Amino acid sequence: MSRRVVRLGGVLALLGAVLAGATSALAAPEEVKVYTDDIAEQGEHALEWQSTFARSPKRENPECTTVNTMAEYAYGWRDDLELGVQLPLARRAGEWRATGLFAEAQYIAPHDADAGAYWGVRAEAGVAAPIDEDKTWHAQLVGIFGWRSGSLNLALNPGFDIPLTGDARDVLFEPAAGVTWHIDKRHALGLEYFVEAGPLKKLLPRNQRSELLFLTADTRIDEVGLHVGVGKAMTDGASRRVFKFIAEFPL
Repeated sequence: MSRRVVRLGGVLALLGAVLAGATSALAAPEEVKVYTDDIAEQGEHALEWQSTFARSPKRENPECTTVNTMAEYAYGWRDDLELGVQLPLARRAGEWRATGLFAEAQYIAPHDADAGAYWGVRAEAGVAAPIDEDKTWHAQLVGIFGWRSGSLNLALNPGFDIPLTGDARDVLFEPAAGVTWHIDKRHALGLEYFVEAGPLKKLLPRNQRSELLFLTADTRIDEVGLHVGVGKAMTDGASRRVFKFIAEFPL
């Protein structure tokens, strides 16, 4: 892959082209991301945009494509603590609308940044307000456990989605894992696995779960970080094909 320098305007044009195709949204904000020890440094500001395009599961009829979009602002409060705000968005009749608001905090314990194990925790809480649906309050708790050796970075995220309002109050278990191979300082390839296993008190059988396997690639253009992934359903309950695009801009 070429290391040529591309102006930031080109990156923004690419992002605009991706967003132009977004015409619908999932019922609730959804992240398809494996968390590692990568957080904003103390005093650093960052803006992240994530879009996910998913083809409906095999068992759903008629077939459809859904789009999930979210903007996130993050600030490094300390070297080990990042605070932020997430704003899920939906496009209706050619206009973008906010469909919720979430506050988040991510803590990573002090560790060797070049090799060895690391751990942390991420917490989110807020309201989801999908178009034409009732508002619901949610919290999410995600453990972050990882190990880095040379070019390899392994990460495990046991995640728990906690409904705070509404009729369904079961805590949902949603683990994720990933392995990343860094080709050099700017480029990396990886595999990620995401599971929606159902209520923690009674997990779903595997044929009813949503399980997705992603092939991912990361690069940097100037100071902008880009992450793309193509996902394949591993169970009938998962979206058959998923494409995700994440762009991170330093402020």
